[in-house]
Amino acid sequence: MSNSKMCPLGTLQGLSS
Repeated sequence: MSNSKMCPLGTLQGLSS
């Protein structure tokens, strides 16, 4: 989830991960 803050696009990947 911390990645979501650095990478807005990673939010989707973070949830899926």
